[in-house]
Amino acid sequence: MFYHNITGYRAHLPGSGDEDDRARLVTLLTVVGLHPEALTEALWKCKQVGDRAGRVHILTTLTGHERMKTALFEGGEASVWSRFCQEALEVDPFKPDIHVPLRPNGSRLIDIHKREDDLAYGDYCYTLVRRLTDKADEAPLVACISGGRRTMSAHVLTAMSICARPNDRVIHVLSDPEPERGETIYWPGHRGRRLNLVHVDMPFPRIRPVLQEEFLERLNGQYDLRTLTRVLCDYNIEAVPESVRIVLPTDLGHRTTVGLLDADQDTLAETTFTGRILATFLLLADRLEGARRQTGANIGAIKVDPEGSTEASASLIGRDAAECRRAVFSWCRDPAERAAVVPWTKEDAIKAVSRLNTKSGIKRKGVPHLFRKYLHFRSSPGHVLKKAGVEGITDENVRYRHWSSLHHLNVDIICPDGGPRDASRRQWPFQYIPCPRRP
Repeated sequence: MFYHNITGYRAHLPGSGDEDDRARLVTLLTVVGLHPEALTEALWKCKQVGDRAGRVHILTTLTGHERMKTALFEGGEASVWSRFCQEALEVDPFKPDIHVPLRPNGSRLIDIHKREDDLAYGDYCYTLVRRLTDKADEAPLVACISGGRRTMSAHVLTAMSICARPNDRVIHVLSDPEPERGETIYWPGHRGRRLNLVHVDMPFPRIRPVLQEEFLERLNGQYDLRTLTRVLCDYNIEAVPESVRIVLPTDLGHRTTVGLLDADQDTLAETTFTGRILATFLLLADRLEGARRQTGANIGAIKVDPEGSTEASASLIGRDAAECRRAVFSWCRDPAERAAVVPWTKEDAIKAVSRLNTKSGIKRKGVPHLFRKYLHFRSSPGHVLKKAGVEGITDENVRYRHWSSLHHLNVDIICPDGGPRDASRRQWPFQYIPCPRRP
């Protein structure tokens, strides 16, 4: 489970605390490219700062893996790796976990030369980091980004920003100065040579605690690069919706398609509504448009009813509201929900607005974030709206109901089957929402 509140950890800041506080069991994740010494340098430096790696994960390519096998692991007990474990780490030789991402065709990733390679690596990288940081009670993860191509390290750093727990860390190990050319020095003292390693404990933005439940639900447990970028795209749309296009279903039981369109009538986001949710939305849109035209305001804002309810306005239960909802159900071919039309009381209006605003409506799993941003029906004091530049606010001391975006949206309804063919669909009692039209 991708959790928010983490207990049992002290937040680690680079350079804070005593060395004894930092002496602990950790899991090391290191990126390795064509220079296998990135692995031994990271392990050696972790030991020097008091971190004991209980598990070691290596993220590399097929080329990097082959280079490591040749340089480190060949030779059995006489291999460089065995000597490193015994002489430098003072532990028995152990087998690290080596991860080579797969390409879409199932072959192992040889190197990163094009976008498809980077996506394959990114998918694996984000999923691996998420798995290694999944549980609060497991050893802290130390991610070393010294080796590999810059794209490989960049993905690890970004994945850590999203997934890292308070005590997970990112480090960079530099060799200073560079050893003489001709032979590789894998750790200080190897081959009797000097190697000064500089350890940088990198600060990085940790956004995991502030990720909203809405965002996590939309990931649906998938933390690969493609899923993350696809979901986040919806949060980074610069265009402002100008209209709402509603396409009514042609078959019984099918949901209505609702899209938010920009000024060029291109779709920014799309989802589906049930007949009940659509009826509430259209009723609110009709009343808000009426209020906008009557007051000359630049948005629709309805005064909260005199009894002080923050959930419904008297205008939502007057002016044949039940007839409007009945018409929507007829056009939506949703006979199962017609019983919900009457009675239509203030309590019914409160419940309907709540359904629209919550997980039954715009906060339903899979609904794009843009719908929540622009179609959330909320209340604000008059003085707040006036300060925000809303025109036509006559009473600053009462609350008004409005779309959360403070934006005016036109509504266009399309009926693919060409219009009403029976009496129940010939009436359209809305005052300001145009009657459904042919495509």
